[in-house]
Amino acid sequence: MWGCGAKGAPWAIHGLITIFVRPPFTILLGMKHHHALLLGAIAVCMIALAACDTPSTKLSAQQQGTGSSELSTHRLAFTSGIRAILQDAKGNVWFGSHNEGVAMYDGSRLRYYTMSNGLTDMSIRSIDEDAQGGIWFEGINGLSRNMNGLLTPFALRAGRDPEPWSSAPTDLWFKENTPAGANGTERDPGVYRYDGVSLHYHMLSIGKAVDPERDVTLSTKPVHTTDGTVWFGAYGAVVGFKDGTFRVITDSTLGFNDATGRLHVRSLYADSKGNLWIGNNGIGVIRYDGTQFENFSLKHGLVSPNSSHKSDPSPVGTLEHVFAIGEDANGNLWFGDRDTGAWKFDGTQFTNYTKANGLTTTHIWTIYRDRQRNMLFGMADGSVCRWTGEQFVREW
Repeated sequence: MWGCGAKGAPWAIHGLITIFVRPPFTILLGMKHHHALLLGAIAVCMIALAACDTPSTKLSAQQQGTGSSELSTHRLAFTSGIRAILQDAKGNVWFGSHNEGVAMYDGSRLRYYTMSNGLTDMSIRSIDEDAQGGIWFEGINGLSRNMNGLLTPFALRAGRDPEPWSSAPTDLWFKENTPAGANGTERDPGVYRYDGVSLHYHMLSIGKAVDPERDVTLSTKPVHTTDGTVWFGAYGAVVGFKDGTFRVITDSTLGFNDATGRLHVRSLYADSKGNLWIGNNGIGVIRYDGTQFENFSLKHGLVSPNSSHKSDPSPVGTLEHVFAIGEDANGNLWFGDRDTGAWKFDGTQFTNYTKANGLTTTHIWTIYRDRQRNMLFGMADGSVCRWTGEQFVREW
């Protein structure tokens, strides 16, 4: 017989063709009349082998108990951007997209969650884990919580009376939206605090401290500095709360005007040394050490002399539109720019990394350090890149 094996089996002639594609696929063909049959059989063998060696990317049916769709490839199917990353206590890695829902990587495959599975919104802005192992997803229009595979929406987050302020290091904080679900311009935006038992609603008194034309909609995930202050970022202000006292940072606080550029907060980060970093869309990144404010981009010559200090595209070699901030295990600070890629600050100088260094795009939405100390970068094209110590590689 002729034997065509997927692992390079020998050929032999015995009047029959047996094609071993890959168990359990075996095809027997007669060889009594025409040699053309042989050529056709060989072609069938080659096509079958190619099909067996090609990874499947077809979505399966809904997974029982998870309420998700499953994808076997490790490459994320998102194209709108990655806005949030979380590795939970079990080692699963969660990805929140700009407007395509959530994905979870369990170490072998990706699973996808949408509004049909219980998300309140397809636009995910933050992901958190509580002490009970519940995974919280904050969308533009509400909250959802995944507990033991059951995804529960919290659609109504506004329209209730505010409660007295309180704060604990283990609290989770989420932004308010209006009853209609749209994050419009609010003079006194609210926040929700989860204390491990229930959600509590609090109001932030920003409006009176900010010019009426400034947008005080909350724009970024709250952070905790080492002194116990929880900080909230709005487009036109930053507010800190500690021990019943508020600290409101505005353009007036910083001496900003049209000539210098104004606050347009897109990211907050509290580093291991107690500094608060305020990333802006137009004027770069500001460092607050608890006493003084300093425009770090301006200090290091990373603001263009021709900058409009607004949302206009910035030239190569500048750090003006800081949408993401993180810190690696060695204490290096990382900044993700909207236009110019990733920037690392080692305590002395900045180093810029772009597509030439392995990034898939130069627009970075989020920076996250996982439990293995890997630095992960959520990109605007829907991919996630990992820093190897020398270059970037696409991880998902």
